[in-house]
Order: sequence, then C-alpha cells, then structure tokens
Amino acid sequence: MKKVVTLNDIAKAANVSMNTVSKVLNGKGAISESTKKKILAIAREYDYHPNIIARTMRGLESPLIGVVVSDMEDPFFVKVISGIEQRAWKEGMSIIIGNSAEDLEKQRLCIENHLSYGCRNMIVMPVNEDPAPMRALQEKNIRLVLADRLVQFEEEFHRVTVDNKKGAFDACEYLIGMGHAKVAIINQQSIVTTETDRTDGYKEALKKHGIPVRDEYVRLAKNEEEAAQAAAQLMRLPDKPTALFIAKDRLSLHVVRALNETGVIMPDDLSVMIYGCPHWSQTFRPFFTCMQRPIKEIGVTAAEMIIDMIQNGTDQIVHQKYFSASLMERDTVKKLN
Repeated sequence: MKKVVTLNDIAKAANVSMNTVSKVLNGKGAISESTKKKILAIAREYDYHPNIIARTMRGLESPLIGVVVSDMEDPFFVKVISGIEQRAWKEGMSIIIGNSAEDLEKQRLCIENHLSYGCRNMIVMPVNEDPAPMRALQEKNIRLVLADRLVQFEEEFHRVTVDNKKGAFDACEYLIGMGHAKVAIINQQSIVTTETDRTDGYKEALKKHGIPVRDEYVRLAKNEEEAAQAAAQLMRLPDKPTALFIAKDRLSLHVVRALNETGVIMPDDLSVMIYGCPHWSQTFRPFFTCMQRPIKEIGVTAAEMIIDMIQNGTDQIVHQKYFSASLMERDTVKKLN
C-alpha cells in the first residue's frame, strides 16, 4: 500500500519547518518565492493531497461547502448543485452533498454529517418551513444560505430563490391575455411555499381579471401518476378547459403523455404552459411554452453568498436574492378569438 504523504514528509525533504509548508500550501504568509517553488515542486513530486479531517482536528477551517438538497431525483436540484460546485471550484473549495429525500430526520442527519467533517459553510434546501433547524446552525456560527426553499421568518436568513407566486401569476396572465378564460392548473400537493405560491399566483391572476376559480380546474397531485390521471380527468369534463398551466416541471412529462394518450392535440385542443423548462420540452415539436427559471444561477448565487461571508465576515446585512421567471414563447399556446 502506498504511504500517505504528510506535511512533515514535505518539510523534511525541503529542509524547512512544517509551519512553512503549511503556509505555502494554504497560500498564506510571507514566504520567499524560491522556497515556495521548492515546496510546491516537492508536493507535486510526492503526489501530496491534504487531509481535510486532520486539518479540522488541528482547528483549521475545512474548505468545504455542505449542501443539503430535498430531492436528488429532481433535475431542478441537480442544476442548483451544478451552480454551487461551479462557483465553489473557482474559489478552491469543494462541496459535499446530502439528500434529505423530503424527510426531516434525514435532513438532520445530513447536516450532522456535514458538521462531522468540520464543515462551517452550509447551503440548505429545507424540507419544511420550520426555522428551528436553521436557527440551530446559526447558533453554531455556521455560515448558512437557504436556496430555493425558504422557512418562516425568512428575513433572519441569507437566502436565494425564485419569486414563484409572481412567475405563476405572469404565466396565467399571459394565458388570459391570449383569450383563455377556462384555465386549469395541475400542481404538486405540498405544504412547501415553492409549490403553494404557484397555486396562489394562478388564483390571483384569475381574480385580477374577474374570472372565477373553478374547483374542478384546480388539481393538486401527490405524485406523477396522480398528475397524469388529473390531466385525463380534466379532458373528460363536460366543460373542458382551453388552457392548462402545469405548475411543476417534474410533473409535466407525465401530464403531457396522458394528454397525448387521450388524443389531445396541442395547442388546437388545449393550450399548455409549463412552469420550468424541462429539457424534453424543447426537443420535439411542438416546443412547449414555458416560464423559464435561472436554476443554475440560484446555486452560483448561494455559493457567492457563502464566499462573501468567508472573505468579509458575517456581521453585515442579510444577503437576499429573488430571481424572476421569464416567459419563453414557443408553440403550445394558441390565441383565441
């Protein structure tokens, strides 16, 4: 088995102190250029890799950002992670990922695991709106950013998200502006505001334009299968909707498949708008009209907030960033006369 190279090994080979080696490898301290080159050359020759666990045991800060996502199977969160990793990498930092799978106990265990690695930086997409677990992190002086999902008393926390209510409102107002008064919605059944805000935005758009909210047009599904069933049920109503707002992109493929199976032609029989822009929706015609979200930018911004706290301290105004969804007009919304 290959011997693990230590700072002491490099120090002996360079004939300098371990403290000097540590300063060079961490980019700190005033060390002569010739000594730096010598130490870095030896580190490369020895194939040295820093031991993060040993580093934290010596009281040094771990160069890690701990990320806790609520559902790793959702492509949305994968893109957020990509943004975090991209920005962290530029700063010489790495990320470790935990998946809470929408379970509060798993969220707690993910956070504890990150802390066990000496991680002092955390980006969390919370399972629910309870602020207590997030406050507990702040009490431990952990640098914390909430991404996408927020909690109650959100003003206490650094946060970055999308204004989902406005995005849904804009989507439905666009459908109404295209002549649709019979607008249905299929959304995720949830207590999380990222979902409930979209239903609220849908209702507010109808209310603004004097259109009553019809219970039979509001379908909240527990999963993809229920969403598909809801789509088929909508098209069997005696007074069918002329437009459908799919408020969660993860449900959209199953909803569209169900519409195709019932013989619906989009947009002639039904105009369709998706909140989010899943890759498949722009692959085959008709291309779907969507409300596009800057998903990767959420991750990049969350990482930048962490980096700013590391560089400038946490005694400052709370960081907050609310992105907007933007309309991408394609082929699946028909203008009615």
